Amino acid sequence: MSDRLQALQGELQSVLDERMGELRAAIENAESATKAIVSAELEIARNQQTAAGLSEDTQRLTTELGKAKKSAKTAKTANTTLRKERDELALILQGVDEEGGDLRAEVSELQSKVRDAEAANAKLQADQDSLRGKLKNLEETGIKMRALKAELMSSIKQNMDELSGGN
Repeated sequence: MSDRLQALQGELQSVLDERMGELRAAIENAESATKAIVSAELEIARNQQTAAGLSEDTQRLTTELGKAKKSAKTAKTANTTLRKERDELALILQGVDEEGGDLRAEVSELQSKVRDAEAANAKLQADQDSLRGKLKNLEETGIKMRALKAELMSSIKQNMDELSGGN
């Protein structure tokens, strides 16, 4: 069961690491896009000051501004999505941590039961060894008693033979 827990934790950790890597890459892309947008807006402002009288430049800059805003909106949407996903992953991780805590408690309880069972087994083993010693002593006593009985029977038979022969 411990191997299963470790495999489950390893799999969850690899999924989490993969998601976190994707999240970092998306955040870096969003930051890069945001930096590009800010840079483009600054360039637009400078160009508007320099080319105030030129409508052709103004039209081009307006087009660039629209694209930059669209990119910003896309980046903002992606950022919002990634934040939601991050929050969901945090909840999943919290659940995994809670489940891990439950599993650790269960493992601890099982380890305690195993220790108790091992202690009981050791006591039973000691009792069994003691009973084997008593059985061996009883068997030896039984053998001695049979030998004594045979000797007594032989002595009684001999005494009876002497009494019947002596009459």
